[in-house]
Amino acid sequence: MGEITLGLDIGVGSVGWALINQEQNHLIDMGVRIFNQATPAQESRLARGARRNQRRRKWRERQLLDAFCDFHIVSKEEISQPDYLSYTVNSDTFHRPKDDTVYHLRKRALSEEVSTRELILCLYNICKTRGHFLMETVNFEKESITFPLFVEKFHELIDSYVDFDDQQGFDETVLKKLFEQRKIGQSEIKRYITHGNYGKTERDDSALKEVCNLLNEYKAKLQVLDENLDLEKTVNINDLLKRDDLSDLEQGLIELHDLIRIAQTLKSHNYLCEIAVEKLDKMKDIYALETSDPEEYKKVKDDIQGRMNLSDKKKKQGCKSLKVVKNLTNNYPNGLYVKEARAILQQQQKYNPKISNSFIDICLDIIKARIPYYVGPLSEDGKNAWIKKTGKFKYSYQYSEKQAVDLEDTITAWKQRMISRCTYLPDEYALPKGSLLAEVFSIANEMNNLMASDKNGDTYYLTQKDKVVLFDKLFLVKKQVTFKDVCGALDLDAFGTNMPSNIKRFNNSITLYQSIVKLIPKLKLDSVMEIFENSSKIDEIEQIILYINLYDEELTKREYFEKLYENKDLASKLARLQSKGFYSFSKQFIFKEVMDVNGNTLLEKLFSDNKKDVKNEQMTIITNATDINGKPRNFLSNKYIKKLQKDNRLGIDLLMEDGKPVIPVARPVIRSLNECLKVYSGILDIYGVPDRVVIETARDFDNENKGKMTTNHHDQMKKLYDDLMKQIHEDKKT
Repeated sequence: MGEITLGLDIGVGSVGWALINQEQNHLIDMGVRIFNQATPAQESRLARGARRNQRRRKWRERQLLDAFCDFHIVSKEEISQPDYLSYTVNSDTFHRPKDDTVYHLRKRALSEEVSTRELILCLYNICKTRGHFLMETVNFEKESITFPLFVEKFHELIDSYVDFDDQQGFDETVLKKLFEQRKIGQSEIKRYITHGNYGKTERDDSALKEVCNLLNEYKAKLQVLDENLDLEKTVNINDLLKRDDLSDLEQGLIELHDLIRIAQTLKSHNYLCEIAVEKLDKMKDIYALETSDPEEYKKVKDDIQGRMNLSDKKKKQGCKSLKVVKNLTNNYPNGLYVKEARAILQQQQKYNPKISNSFIDICLDIIKARIPYYVGPLSEDGKNAWIKKTGKFKYSYQYSEKQAVDLEDTITAWKQRMISRCTYLPDEYALPKGSLLAEVFSIANEMNNLMASDKNGDTYYLTQKDKVVLFDKLFLVKKQVTFKDVCGALDLDAFGTNMPSNIKRFNNSITLYQSIVKLIPKLKLDSVMEIFENSSKIDEIEQIILYINLYDEELTKREYFEKLYENKDLASKLARLQSKGFYSFSKQFIFKEVMDVNGNTLLEKLFSDNKKDVKNEQMTIITNATDINGKPRNFLSNKYIKKLQKDNRLGIDLLMEDGKPVIPVARPVIRSLNECLKVYSGILDIYGVPDRVVIETARDFDNENKGKMTTNHHDQMKKLYDDLMKQIHEDKKT
């Protein structure tokens, strides 16, 4: 038949194919396979999270009702009656409470006696929406949010992005006013920061201005702090609240805004129900505006709905709903719900002797119950469960932990699942983000890819001594290092990329080390060269960073560090440090594996002298790696390739392991590949193996040319299309 070429055009919803005899320039066959696009992982994750939250909420509600029955406060028969838990029902069996809403009822229960059913309605409502856990270390029953706490939280987040010249002045002048008044005018913010010169550079002052704008609920350009943020030009706090996938910076800014808002709220209100009642009572006046002042009503309505997460469909339909109690700006910490629930129960205890202290503790445990991150799903039969159970759960995880969970084995299993594996050495664990060793490695590699010139304008090659100086004087001391800093430290004329660019500083930095040694001075390194000595300092620093990374919740981290150091204050400060994720390489790979005949490791080679013909760059070193005998080492045969080499059979399962992709690709891509392989298998059955396969892949376009086709490409495609249509017409005639 001549040389047969198979062309494949793989999309996320279809696979087009054509079989061509190139020698005869003849189309043999063609077709398209259409299929439903796979749901992206993010959508599935959000749906799965919603189902999990609903399942756990229903479980909490059942446990709360069980507690009332177990303590004989109400019978199972009574509580099981239809409409018992309905607030609005008004029948011969149950009467609607006299209060306008359940929030009014909760407020009344704080000061006077309510019926058992009304008490259950109060707690049932609290149990449904019990707030977030971002401030779980604050005991709202004994303390409130103070200015020193706000300042500490602010600098934990912002100091990674801003270098201060006058931090104390900024705290006392700007932060204090922002915390106490909650709202400062934009012109006032600009004047304070412009005149104060609080940052070391103009860029630092600009970053502080944008942060203050956002915390004041104005529009802000957060890319000034982090140019990698995927945002529109400017955003306000409500824009961030509506986003599903937030960076650590964005999440931290939301938490700072919440600290200010809640601190101000608690000055005039003791309990959340009081806030809700006040807002609901004001709504009567707002609804009255619809007839008395429609223009003002529309303005107020738009403001309220702007704080609601309305779907596009509801926006188009002109939604009239005005939620002032449950909207995006009414998220409160769980501790405030627990505080109110305790006050209600203690008040009702005065009238009902069956409400014991034990019963109160169980109810509060249910409301504040949270399954620890390291325990995971409570069912051992779950697809992704790792818990080691020894008994059954009752009321809450905290109540049942000792008799229901083998905590040590569970944590061990969790660690093994959470810590990623090294790409090059699959049997080794990868280093966590924030690791000092990994960050030194990344900075050294970036350093070797940059260009330098001396005062005479000649190319300058960094020596090992230069690199040590840069680490000791800059990277181990500063959060952000600029190219100008390097020039100053080494007396160079220029340093940076070899192409004209606006980039003026390193992409990589030391993120956690400086904060750790500030808290534990004995761990401070005398020189970066200590990392090559396998010192106990390095081991302890890396251990701290690993657990900062593994434990997702501040409270859990604090408990771990308390056991480790037996110092509550130190544990609290270490627990506030944050880092998430893992690198693709392990300590063994960068510190132990031999890369040349001299026995040098990857990091040792990165630290060696740069030369004109020698580029000490990570991938070049790995590609050219040898053992001490000069035999090439094939590190490119990594875990992905080894997986694909195990089985010669064609199938999508080559990319899967335990139901998960071996190579990190998106679900739509996996489905497209799977459908493509089905098409290919079908073609093999009919026409045999083609001599050549050509695959059309997606190409990147910049925003300006996205969706456009070049003239040459258009002409080529039109010519091919015309030839194809001519052949089809000729085939139909024959």
